[in-house]
Amino acid sequence: MRAIILAAGIGNRMKPLTEAIPKCLLTISGQTILSRLISQLISFGIKDITVVVGHKREKVIEELARISSSEVAIVENRRYEEDVNILSLTLALQKDLRPFYLFEADCVFEDRCFELILDSNYKNKSVWYSNGDFIKGQYGGIIKSNELNEVTDVKIVDAYKDEYKNYKKMIGALKIGENQLETYANYLFKACKNNIKQYYHMPWIEHIDELKSYLCDLGHLRVTSFNTIEDYYRAKEMFSNEAGEH
Repeated sequence: MRAIILAAGIGNRMKPLTEAIPKCLLTISGQTILSRLISQLISFGIKDITVVVGHKREKVIEELARISSSEVAIVENRRYEEDVNILSLTLALQKDLRPFYLFEADCVFEDRCFELILDSNYKNKSVWYSNGDFIKGQYGGIIKSNELNEVTDVKIVDAYKDEYKNYKKMIGALKIGENQLETYANYLFKACKNNIKQYYHMPWIEHIDELKSYLCDLGHLRVTSFNTIEDYYRAKEMFSNEAGEH
């Protein structure tokens, strides 16, 4: 399995913190978020890593050269200002279509999360990951599964509603297994060609009946993502006792 890290976004809601550096180079527990994620992947045996860069790409590339003892493939998204994230993923897959783990570069995981993310019981299967129940005040990607952890619905929403009380909050991590790879890629490439102002989730949402997947909830562990400065400081506090451990 390979890992693809999406690190091309501007992070407009994080300004002024992201005016000089991209969001993935903000620090948690003394490490940049990007270096933390890459070191975790390598330590758990995933050394085939692709990073998609865009905003402040020179700084990201410089960081990759500094932190990585193994060669990390770099894909450049020159249209990052127009793209939501579907183009970034498409560019990473166009010349290298293999099963993969996808990580958005604003996600922070404690090490134990990777024991579940890389669970061999999900071999060849596709898996979405969540960080607990969807609750009031949250928004974004949400996901619902049945008693067998089979995904039955995926949505991107603007706000909490009572009808979503049985949904989980999606975290920016996804595994595309061999069984769904070709079908999803075909839908992804077609959707990207039509419109890059959309999430990579949309082709899956629109064809969910054809794309069987499972839900793995990481909500009992420390895992978070951030889109605002307030979110970022909460993430720093969540992992504050880790300083010096990595």
